[in-house]
Amino acid sequence: MADILSRTIRATVTLEESPGFDLEQEYYKQAVTFTKEHHARIVLDTAMAAPQSINMSGITTGKSLMLSTDREVLVGINDTSNLITVSESGMIALVGSFTDVYVQNESANYKATIEVVLTD
Repeated sequence: MADILSRTIRATVTLEESPGFDLEQEYYKQAVTFTKEHHARIVLDTAMAAPQSINMSGITTGKSLMLSTDREVLVGINDTSNLITVSESGMIALVGSFTDVYVQNESANYKATIEVVLTD
């Protein structure tokens, strides 16, 4: 029997519109169990012609994704028809259901290093 692990998603958003006005909102979900996780650091070549699929290491249907990058990259969830731009030194987090994750580095000058954490 596989180990049963848990994750808790927590995000804090702070808006600073003018001096003296700060708005802070916290998003907090209850702990969710999972049995598989995958963590990888991947270096993407320059000028990739098309998005490439990330190896999800046996996770058939992902339930959470965290991807951070040192350079601007494009990210696709489930397919490559709607790619999301993740900025330089940016991060994307997703809680939902997905079967594939695609990434693409369009920079002609710089390789991109991404870090990915997936759970089922």
